[in-house]
Parts: sequence; structure tokens; C-alpha cells
Amino acid sequence: MPARGGESPLTDIPSRTRCSWRMIWPAADSTGRLLLGGLLSSCSASGARQVIAVIAGSDDPASTALHTAFGFVEAGRLEHVGYKHGRWIDTLLMQRSLP
Repeated sequence: MPARGGESPLTDIPSRTRCSWRMIWPAADSTGRLLLGGLLSSCSASGARQVIAVIAGSDDPASTALHTAFGFVEAGRLEHVGYKHGRWIDTLLMQRSLP
């Protein structure tokens, strides 16, 4: 599967329109860094002030390390909210402020 990514507003509630969800599904190569860098630039250019990453399977060290390298910090953890590969998984929430 090719790498892909996107972002969308957190909500259409006026007081929260400057926050974005960030989605990235990296391929098995280094395109994740390129996608995430581009998405953050796009979010900043669109006026977003906060970006929230939702990492399914919070035990994924590569995804967590990628987001940490781009300045994301852990904002919370939702336990057993997804089912993937035959098991219940946690979801890690990470957040980054934009200039």
C-alpha cells in the first residue's frame, strides 16, 4: 500500500476550528517523515494552531518516535477502544502546537 496522509478540522464548532486531526499511513520506507512534514506545513498554512495525532495500537514504537521527532507530546491514552489483528488495542493521543 502506498503511503498516504491527510488532515481535517477537529470539529465544525467555531471555537475549535483551528485544531486539526492528522492522519498518516506511512509505507514501509521513509516517506512517513516527508508526509508528516508536509501535513504540518499545510496545517500551519491553513491557520491551525493545534494538531492531534491518533495512533491506533499505542504500542507502535516507530509511529510514536516519528511523532516525537516532529515535536508531538503525549496528550492521553484511550484503553481498549479498537480491535485490530485479533486483539483489543489502545489508542495514543499526541498533540503539537503550531506557530
